[in-house]
Amino acid sequence: MGSIPQQDDIEVLRSMPLDDDKLEIREDVCYYYIPVGASTSKLSNVLIEKKLKVRATSRNINTMLKLMELTQT
Repeated sequence: MGSIPQQDDIEVLRSMPLDDDKLEIREDVCYYYIPVGASTSKLSNVLIEKKLKVRATSRNINTMLKLMELTQT
């Protein structure tokens, strides 16, 4: 598994029906917005890893804000 997904793999993921979910991929970062919640979303780490052939980890916005806060001290 590589660290930056191939363009063909990105297009496969982007072509999937995602309902209200939003997806943006920039270099080695995949941003996704799941307004209804992770439990009902089609997007998951497993799906992203499988489609993009990369290892993935997810963080919600609250975790990201806390991590940013910790790095500012």
